[in-house]
Amino acid sequence: MNIELSPELERKLLDKNTCLECFNHSRLSIAPQSIKPKLLELLKRCRFRTELFVESYALIYGDSDPYRDLKSRLNELALGILSEVLEPSIESMLMLSAAGNAVDVSMPWYKGFDLASELRRAKLEIHSNVDAASRALEDAKTVAVLLDNAGEVVIDIALAQLLASRGKSTYLIARSLPYETDATCSEVLELVDRVSDVLGFGAREAVRIVCTGSRYPAPATGFVDARVTNLLRDADVVISKGIANLEALLEFGFDEPQKVVTILKAKCLPIANLFRTNLGSVIVATLSNVHENALS
Repeated sequence: MNIELSPELERKLLDKNTCLECFNHSRLSIAPQSIKPKLLELLKRCRFRTELFVESYALIYGDSDPYRDLKSRLNELALGILSEVLEPSIESMLMLSAAGNAVDVSMPWYKGFDLASELRRAKLEIHSNVDAASRALEDAKTVAVLLDNAGEVVIDIALAQLLASRGKSTYLIARSLPYETDATCSEVLELVDRVSDVLGFGAREAVRIVCTGSRYPAPATGFVDARVTNLLRDADVVISKGIANLEALLEFGFDEPQKVVTILKAKCLPIANLFRTNLGSVIVATLSNVHENALS
């Protein structure tokens, strides 16, 4: 694909060809003809992949939420099986959270997994870094959870309530405006009581919900509310769910990568290569595990 990129964006892409294929598949190929020149202009103007994908999404969809019904169905599905898969320990909740990162918009190389099946088989998998992540959370006093997709958000809310029930100051951070299949702040607010009813931890009031104030993910400094940026700085542990939060952490920089626990599935080869694993693998790691030359 022969298109012009801003120098900053070209440096920040994990893999130019793959990222542009994703942009073509999820944006250019579906956009109305009248929008396509604006999308090509974004490629020349944007400095970050995060900025490119968020702004292009807003250009195509405006204030609408085309995934609203899908997100609602995924949340209901996860709520329906939460009590079945739940094991109230930090280790098991981390494994469930990782397995739950199965939902996403379609990509040329990733069509998604069945969420229920992934959650049910989570306890059968062995994640080598779960113990280290669990120890970090046991020692933490303040935890910030950066939320990602619908469905899995039910598990992440449950994890946050478990942490809060153990006396930790716990924050759930979500985008304020719709973006793909990500849970929005208003959707999280609707879910916390329902998750609490299933868990019976009695910690719903102890979990604080923070909105980014925009369509951007929490690590996108300068594009989100300053309170979010301060929370990430002050938290003892930051749990980063999914590819978008990870990419934003890499693009915008983070001073303490050792305190970030990133949880995701490797849904594209650049992410798989970053963690030296296979496409489709479940990843639980600290941000400091990311190869130091991931970004030039």
